[in-house]
Amino acid sequence: MLNNLPISLIILTFNEEKNIRACLQSVVGKVNQIFVVDSFSTDSTLAICKEFNVPVIQNKFENYSIQRNWAFKNLEIANTWIM
Repeated sequence: MLNNLPISLIILTFNEEKNIRACLQSVVGKVNQIFVVDSFSTDSTLAICKEFNVPVIQNKFENYSIQRNWAFKNLEIANTWIM
């Protein structure tokens, strides 16, 4: 199995407690950089992310493209490949 592929992964969230654990389980240890950009979740999304020790940055959501572009501009992305 390949570990720590040189990929920066950006995960956009808002109240994703039902999905975020499975999402993180599927990528932690497989890519070398993960960011969660959260839109001020009010459920347990942030607590679950904390269990995985991934950075969570909060930003107000306007739409997907604005949120994704905000992440590209404001995160310290270490890799050429971004998902």
